[in-house]
Amino acid sequence: MRILYLVHSFNYGGAENHVLDLANSMTVMGNEVFILTRKGRLAERLKDEVTISDLKMSDLLFPLVLLRICRFIRRNRIEIIHAHKRLPILLASLAGKIMKIPVVATVHGQPRIDLRSPFSRRFPDRVIFVSRRLLNGKGSYREVGERALFIQNGVEATDPAENRDPASLCYISRIDRKHSSVIGMVIKEVMPEIIKFFPGISFHILGDGEFLDELRQYGAKFNAEAGREACVIHGYVKDVKPVAARAGLVLGVGRVALESLVAGVPVLSVNSEFLGDFITRENYSFFKANNFVAAGNDPPDASRLRDLILLYLSNPGGFREEALALRENILSDFGIMKISGQILEVYRQLSAITR
Repeated sequence: MRILYLVHSFNYGGAENHVLDLANSMTVMGNEVFILTRKGRLAERLKDEVTISDLKMSDLLFPLVLLRICRFIRRNRIEIIHAHKRLPILLASLAGKIMKIPVVATVHGQPRIDLRSPFSRRFPDRVIFVSRRLLNGKGSYREVGERALFIQNGVEATDPAENRDPASLCYISRIDRKHSSVIGMVIKEVMPEIIKFFPGISFHILGDGEFLDELRQYGAKFNAEAGREACVIHGYVKDVKPVAARAGLVLGVGRVALESLVAGVPVLSVNSEFLGDFITRENYSFFKANNFVAAGNDPPDASRLRDLILLYLSNPGGFREEALALRENILSDFGIMKISGQILEVYRQLSAITR
């Protein structure tokens, strides 16, 4: 099949990394893959067979962008469009309608944002939700009805690292307002308390975004007080998987949690909305259904976050053993070829219907 992926930009982020892995795996399966996006650093990790073209998507230039997408579809004989997040989903919905080809949309974050437009709710032939919490939630997007599907993100297998640092914490994300609020809390309120009990502790931050400079300032102040570089802000890293695999504990949700667990690294589920618990075999079913988000929990609190991290540091070996045991579940449920196969079947069904 000739598949077009639309995503707003191609730097680090959950949706962006999902498109990266999906595009590469679809190529391995023998499909011709195209990506329209604002080119970013992830482009260098695409297989040579994937065609990526630069496209700046904006609400201001919406008619011109839509026209260019339609021309691209006609010129490259695209058979199906798969869009990710708000503006690409809206553009794909209209382009698919105009060009009479199927459209698939994936909701990665908040449906009320990604499916804000009535066209985005009515025109896609299938809408994929990566979390049952999002799929079963309330909102006007419920009109998607039977076109809604639950297919989660996939992940490539990563071997557990031997040279780990059990006393290292790691946070990997796009450095936007929401993520920076949690990271800032850890640097300013949590780390100063933890370092009193565990002087060798370190906190590693990977990612890029508009709030990175602010976090650098927080980190510099904390390091000056600690007398060493206990807070390490890496910024953009080409491939975060090896770094995450060497971490003692990863703080995160969604794709970050998935990529850490597949490397046998313990994960504490936390984002700007919810602070949960360590992901274990006991609570795996809950976290699996909710994209590893601690749905329904309270927002992050510095005191509880500190206590949870101290709990991990009191027995890092035990948490590591649990993560390694859980790794088999992750490989079985989230292997990228398995997930890509499920999505490819959706493409084929839609293509057969439109012929």
